[in-house]
Parts: sequence; C-alpha cells; structure tokens
Amino acid sequence: MKNIYFLVYYKIYKFSLKTQNKDIAEWSSMIAFSTLIFFNILSIMLLTKMNIKNFIIRPRYSMVILMITIMITNYLLFIKNKNYLKINEIYSKISKTRNAVFGYLVLAYLISSFLLTIYVISTI
Repeated sequence: MKNIYFLVYYKIYKFSLKTQNKDIAEWSSMIAFSTLIFFNILSIMLLTKMNIKNFIIRPRYSMVILMITIMITNYLLFIKNKNYLKINEIYSKISKTRNAVFGYLVLAYLISSFLLTIYVISTI
C-alpha cells in the first residue's frame, strides 16, 4: 500500500514539474495529493452514511482537523528530509512501459476520485 501511495505522489510530482514552478513542485504536489485524499475520505464517509454530526467536535472543525492531519502526514512522508527526491530517484528507474501503465492507472484513479466526489456531493 505504501508503494501505491508513493507512486501516486510521484506521478503528481512529475506532472507538477512539467506544468508549474519547479521550485515549489514538491509542495504543490503534496497539497494536491492531500486534497485528493481528503475528498476520498469524505466521499467514503458520505457513501457509508457515516454521520459527521456524531464526531466529538463540531463537523466543520473535524473536517479541518482531518485535512490538517493528512497534510502533516504527507509533509512527513514527502517533504521532510527531501524524501520526494528519494521517491523520484526510485520511480524514475522503472521502464517506460511500466511507467506508462502506472501513469494511466494513476490518471484513472484521479478521474474516478473526481467523479466519485461529484456524485457523492450531488446526492447530498
């Protein structure tokens, strides 16, 4: 599971290097990936009809705490100690064929996450 998590970050990071300022690619990738994970968790909570009102603290604050927790976790995994460079080094060695397959799988995950979020929000 850890490898899949790193692979998705790597693909977002590589995309950020091509499209944005290279100086902040690791940060923008981490923020984008954290937001994606947040919406995945939120979609799962809503699909399973988990009542957000049952949280110990107010629902709005619990969502903020969830997002901050995801961001801190991803910071520790990717940014601290420049781990994104180690991840880049590991995944840049994979073959072109596997890289393309992984790229399409990650793209499918991104699109399905986006569509699932839209679907869940529209059913509220």
